[in-house]
Amino acid sequence: MTRLQPELATRIVEAHGDDALQNALTMKVLDGARPCIGGAKKVKMEPTQLRYYLIDAFYRWVVAARDVGTLLQS
Repeated sequence: MTRLQPELATRIVEAHGDDALQNALTMKVLDGARPCIGGAKKVKMEPTQLRYYLIDAFYRWVVAARDVGTLLQS
């Protein structure tokens, strides 16, 4: 889902602290990621839980893109 909609995933991370905006963006990601859910027309998902998965995937995507082990500075 993150790979299909990187702009929305980025906006979710940037909206840190605004749960309502993050949940709205998460639902947009879900709506636009039908190939990832087998084209299902109806999906029940707790927005907060999906948001956590998307943020984790975004973090791992950035780590891989930068070819580093972590984004945290030591």
